[in-house]
Amino acid sequence: METVERLLEVNPAFLRAVGELYRASGHGSVKVEHGAARRTAHLEHGRLVSVSSNLAPDRIGELLVSEGRLEAELVEPVAQLAQRKGRLFGDQLVADGILSPAELAHALERQALLRFKRAALMHGEVASGEAGTARPSLGRPVGPLVVDLLRRRVPYVALQALVAALPEGPVSVTAPQSRLMALALVPLEVGICKQLLRPRGLAGLTAEYSDEAETWEGALRFLCALEVLGFLEQGG
Repeated sequence: METVERLLEVNPAFLRAVGELYRASGHGSVKVEHGAARRTAHLEHGRLVSVSSNLAPDRIGELLVSEGRLEAELVEPVAQLAQRKGRLFGDQLVADGILSPAELAHALERQALLRFKRAALMHGEVASGEAGTARPSLGRPVGPLVVDLLRRRVPYVALQALVAALPEGPVSVTAPQSRLMALALVPLEVGICKQLLRPRGLAGLTAEYSDEAETWEGALRFLCALEVLGFLEQGG
């Protein structure tokens, strides 16, 4: 199957769709499809509970092998045994004593976070739907995950389309303070929120941080996160 990640571009439609569910504390799923490839984020009360995928690189066995926690030659035998026993691959690892239940839970959490990042970088059609029935492996509010993703987990070049789409006119932050603090903001981001309590042009705002390239980039990354989460309001 071909590579489906846009290594140099995030998928704004996917991030805006999960942002909408976050704002509404809603239940639902957001699917990205490219040909036969599919990843789906499942949310409850605005929390990411799981991410399903039909791509082989997203399987738990592949993750454990890449982390050095499982020998590659064990993947197929374990998968075959799990199928005969009617178990999931991870549950078979626990039954075989290869992982403890706690180790499996942590691995499934890492898998969900990795799939979420890959879904955000996947090009394809985005569709929202009813909440799925995938096995829960997380319970994290998706807003902080989006902020963290755009803050440091994707290359800056991947955000160019989002940066270019930022409004040119005055904007203000629309989220209540409690929602903003729930995003686990760093000091730079808190400062930006304070400055955007009243409508302000982004050009003037980012100019204040342009003396240092790293700080300026951080400001733009955070503004992109606010935009996809629906926390920027234009006008004023």
